[in-house]
Amino acid sequence: MMGGYGFAPGPYSAYLELFVEYKKGKGEKGSHSLLSTCRKIGTQLSGESEASGLGEPKVRSMLERLDGESDTSREYRVSVMRQLCVFLDAMGVPCWTVPARYYNAPRGDFRPYIFSDEEVDALLAAADSLPASNGRARGYEVVYPVLVRLLLSTGLRISEALALSADDFDAEARVLSVTNSKNGVSRIVPVGDTMALRIMRYASERGLAGGPLFPSPYTGGPYSGDGVRYMFGRLYDAAGIRTESGRRPRVHDCRHWFCTRSLDKMLSSGMSVYEAVPILAAYVGHVNYADTEKYIHLTRTGHDAFVEAESSLAPMIPRVVV
Repeated sequence: MMGGYGFAPGPYSAYLELFVEYKKGKGEKGSHSLLSTCRKIGTQLSGESEASGLGEPKVRSMLERLDGESDTSREYRVSVMRQLCVFLDAMGVPCWTVPARYYNAPRGDFRPYIFSDEEVDALLAAADSLPASNGRARGYEVVYPVLVRLLLSTGLRISEALALSADDFDAEARVLSVTNSKNGVSRIVPVGDTMALRIMRYASERGLAGGPLFPSPYTGGPYSGDGVRYMFGRLYDAAGIRTESGRRPRVHDCRHWFCTRSLDKMLSSGMSVYEAVPILAAYVGHVNYADTEKYIHLTRTGHDAFVEAESSLAPMIPRVVV
């Protein structure tokens, strides 16, 4: 059943619903980013008198940068608009085809922060040293020692960890079920014996039976991402962890640390980069290997192996003339 997407009323709202349903049918699950972008497009089209088509001037005007829009958000919106125009054209609504390279966000030299072993130890010690709490924050001193270790030992995204229910952990098989995560990807995540025992003990002590694995004491739902980011800031302060620029690392840097260390261990064990990357990609839920390959430059062994292997392939790859 269509509907409920929150598109602004207008002649194109029904087409936007069909477009989202089409994308979901391809397995994209109507992700938050897709719906949010389609709502913006729907608002831009709400003033049209009829769905008679979108010419080049109209499409170009719609693709101008929105107030406060980042480069990456604009790039994604251009991509969605390109796909929507192709979809509308196929539906009999003539549209200008957005060129493939209409807009590409500038690529910066961002590098994630990778914790040292000493910093990981300090972060765990800070989580284990949280004072007992009561009131609205009660129980957080029990949650964070488990949550921090879970992020560091599995590379889960914070959104994935907070979305877990107690039933998503199979104690016998030692696996977590991550369902309909980023890009609609679901996967089974094995956990080590030590982490599994800690989750079992935590769930037993808290009397969890269904519901969120990390329940908020004052909402009953999962912990909020904002609340976790605030608490991680406190933990980084207590552990004395700062980036080279003096800022606190992000919660997501736990995932970067896991990916980098895991890739380093696989490569150091003798596994080739072409064997290691697909395995790590499947484990952490990347939809393409390019997302995982960005970690190669953060590992000395991986970088050297990749450059050596890549150099032998260079003559076989044709150059694209634009």
